[in-house]
Amino acid sequence: MAAFQVGGAVVTADDGVEIVPRILEFLQSPFDQRALSAVEYALSTVLTELVTIPGSWGTVENPRPTETISRGRPHLLVVLRRWFECILGVHACGYSLRGQFNIASFTVGARLQVKMTGIVHLFPYSRLDGGLDYTALVSSIEQFMTLRELVPPHLRVWLDLIGEGVNGVEYLIRYHTSLMEPRQAFDFVLEARNVLDQVRVLDPLVFDMIISLHPELADWDTDSYCVNWYMDAARRYADSRTD
Repeated sequence: MAAFQVGGAVVTADDGVEIVPRILEFLQSPFDQRALSAVEYALSTVLTELVTIPGSWGTVENPRPTETISRGRPHLLVVLRRWFECILGVHACGYSLRGQFNIASFTVGARLQVKMTGIVHLFPYSRLDGGLDYTALVSSIEQFMTLRELVPPHLRVWLDLIGEGVNGVEYLIRYHTSLMEPRQAFDFVLEARNVLDQVRVLDPLVFDMIISLHPELADWDTDSYCVNWYMDAARRYADSRTD
């Protein structure tokens, strides 16, 4: 069995498993003295915040109780993306961990980089083993989030996507709207809607295929998404300069 130590990580692999230098990128560096364990980071940092949903208070004529929602703070979104990229990087090197890790296996550095620490045993990568890593990753992040707080709804969507296993949607997971700042996510959704509108006109067959693959989008062009009066007013707005 091959073994070597890098910083706080002890890497092992079965005989015949070649260890490539790039794996060092995902291990805790001996020079990163300011890194905290993932547990320490979660306990010493506020991860989420309550934000008011714009327009949820209704109008003067029709007031409603103000609604709030929990969302991850910007630093948390960076940490979560890099946490996923750490596991993705291990897979890209040709290895898996077969799900043999938990929250104690990771550190968060001063620049929010996420690295592995402790015993790291490398196995040859397979899609099945990669799926085990995704399951363990979801569990680790849930442990991380719930040490003091709850998992916000938008991050639950993201974790559920990872929990589906290796499905070739790694790009979507890395750049999911759940990991974006609110304004950035809103801009992305508007642009995606614009693209879908164009496809509906230019290629109805492709449009129908997209909708059939995603039945949850069946009512995408109805008032069901007007969850507050800002959205409702925008949807009903008609420019007087047009017919």
